[in-house]
Amino acid sequence: MDTKAKLIIDRNKFSSLLVKRIADGQHLLAKEVPSERQLQDSYYGYPVRNSIQPVEFTDTQNTFISEFHKWTDYNSEMLKQYFDIPNNEYQTKYVKCGQALVISANEDIIELYKEELRDKINYLDSLNDKVELLPCSLEDPIEEPKKEKQPLLFISHSSYDENIASALVTLLRTLGFNKSNLFCSSVPGYDIAEGEDIYETLVSKFTDYNIYVILLLSANYYKSVACLNEMGATWVLKAKYSTLVCPGFTIPEIKGAVNPSKMAVVLDDAKRVNGKLNQLKDHLIEFFYLPEIEDDTIWENDRNKFLKSMGEG
Repeated sequence: MDTKAKLIIDRNKFSSLLVKRIADGQHLLAKEVPSERQLQDSYYGYPVRNSIQPVEFTDTQNTFISEFHKWTDYNSEMLKQYFDIPNNEYQTKYVKCGQALVISANEDIIELYKEELRDKINYLDSLNDKVELLPCSLEDPIEEPKKEKQPLLFISHSSYDENIASALVTLLRTLGFNKSNLFCSSVPGYDIAEGEDIYETLVSKFTDYNIYVILLLSANYYKSVACLNEMGATWVLKAKYSTLVCPGFTIPEIKGAVNPSKMAVVLDDAKRVNGKLNQLKDHLIEFFYLPEIEDDTIWENDRNKFLKSMGEG
């Protein structure tokens, strides 16, 4: 009977590493890279992809391919080093993820890389889901009281929708939100501190806090690589989230990691928007343990000002 490989590092540390590698993969996957067709005859076997030269790749394509190899090689080595058996079942399954057996004529080489990238991200995510079940050679340490993560409201939005995000922050102040429990990159005081790395700051927000994400969805949102990364991180970490659909955008246009059947606040739906915003208020008060508003008139006035700022009247 084959010996089951055991982790040689703490499960929580391994899980944190997986989350970071998944986030890096999502960041790479969101990059826009022009396609490149394979014009030669079909080949059998995945490894042949690296030996053929269909045409000369552009600088953008070469950069993407190089970053892909660095990302996946690191993951493969990580899965070797953190188990007591280097060539273990987890590393073997990871390497095989997304490996096409046939490369057909006129096939998009870049899309093949992206398909493999998606499969490898999904595998790492599934491995993280069952990390508590993985055998571990370390003795179970004496459990110290876990430091409870502080809740943080993260407003994910496109910079082109800055006015809506800023107006939303003003509305949320009515509920008691401040810079200690609210992050919005477009609003001074709630944004990234001077000199800090943007990407690393965003990763830390998603991993160090009990995050609640408000997604301000719009056409601008789906054109932003940064926004799609934030949406992907929300999905990977299974974070609590609410969806606000910006004026001019519609629910049928929602795609990606967001569940289109999940109830959303459609900001230009005059009949329902007041009630939906009231429901969002109640959810946030419950999640963040905020004090109940003593006078609903204050909330209603500020809610109406928020809608009026977008021409809702």
